[in-house]
Amino acid sequence: TTSSFTGELPKYRSIYFFDKLMDFAFPCIALGSGADIRTEEYLAYRKHDKILCVGDGNNSFSQSLKNYLGNHRIAGNDLKTGIDATCKSTYDGDYDVVVFNFPHTAVRQTGIDVQISIDSNQSLLRGFFSALPKSGFLRVHVTLKTTFPYNYWNLTGIAEECGWGCLRSFPFPARFYEGLGYSHRTTRDLNIKVDISTAKTFEFMLM
Repeated sequence: TTSSFTGELPKYRSIYFFDKLMDFAFPCIALGSGADIRTEEYLAYRKHDKILCVGDGNNSFSQSLKNYLGNHRIAGNDLKTGIDATCKSTYDGDYDVVVFNFPHTAVRQTGIDVQISIDSNQSLLRGFFSALPKSGFLRVHVTLKTTFPYNYWNLTGIAEECGWGCLRSFPFPARFYEGLGYSHRTTRDLNIKVDISTAKTFEFMLM
């Protein structure tokens, strides 16, 4: 079932980006208007995008996107569990965007386990980027916190190893998505409040 968002959406305007690695421009929506544009809150999705969300443990990010876009082309409409984000068959389908928010293998990242956790999550990212289809104009969004130890995961470097170049990065607009029903959940389902204010979304395309 899909819950509806009945609150008032913030004012927005479309901003078009163009990158030399791309032969088309696409809109991002920045909340606010005129000089009041808050560039930290970009929503880089179009209403006609077919979006696949992987690793969305409680399905709340998929739901928040559907509530905002009114989009029946979000693959979260067909919720599947037990999916392997490092398996090529996961990405069968003609998707415009693949979203992997806050990937984590659940290996503890405190004390002597920090390096083990870093290695484990680098392996996850390498498997993810290697499994993605190497054709078309697929956009890939990976959201991570930018504090330690996440800043040691070498996200952009691993993506490049697998043939994916980072076009740009922008702060993850958590407050906006929370207003649409998103709730952050840890991989180990810890009953704690996680600060994701430093999180950024990194956008990749084939090099």
